[in-house]
Amino acid sequence: MLKILLHNINETGQGASAEPDFFRWADSETLWEAGRYRNSRSRYCRVAGNAMARYGLSAFFGLPPEQIRILRGEKGKPFAAGRRDLHFNISHSGAYIVCAFSDREVGIDTERIREARLSVARRFFHPDEMAALEETPAELKNERFFRYWSIKEAFLKYTGTGLTRPLSSFRITESESGIALYEAEQKIEVTLREYRFDPEYTCFVCSGSRPSPFSTEQPFGDLDRIEGGAFPDLIAYTPKG
Repeated sequence: MLKILLHNINETGQGASAEPDFFRWADSETLWEAGRYRNSRSRYCRVAGNAMARYGLSAFFGLPPEQIRILRGEKGKPFAAGRRDLHFNISHSGAYIVCAFSDREVGIDTERIREARLSVARRFFHPDEMAALEETPAELKNERFFRYWSIKEAFLKYTGTGLTRPLSSFRITESESGIALYEAEQKIEVTLREYRFDPEYTCFVCSGSRPSPFSTEQPFGDLDRIEGGAFPDLIAYTPKG
């Protein structure tokens, strides 16, 4: 089971200065914490992410709102207290916030495609990935850099290690059969799939190795939109099939 909630900050009417209706799902602890942020966009994203997670846990798993308490693991991965069998993960970049929900471990990351930071790649990426970037035509280099970054972040969020694990400790390979990760010569048994909800963004979901209904690259438009949602500012998707 996999479902994704998508929120476009810029479609609330006033961007991050407006508070959509689903914000009422945010818990009091998050509202208090976010109230201390000086940056309005950071404050908005903090509250939106918590509200989306709580709403999704209730809508997709049937948890009563009063029983939902979101905690964080030792390295920062969020989880629902008392329900380690339910999994979710949040990411935001630019105008979008995405939240994935699953009955197995899951990590999601989205990145706005902009100018590639090749100095960062040289310092942190695996040498094979850097070589692939250097061979990439100039017009495709930015997209490939951020696809790599999103894949790596989604995997690290899936494992729960975050950036405490070096980005160069594993490498990405791409072929006609799809995307794979390797640690030295050992293949890492995970499933990686890309969503393209906006041509200026990349978004990857990482989950266990059990077969997934995703195609290798699947636009959000090819997914089933869940109609009848309670909030117009949230779009929910589920893979077809």
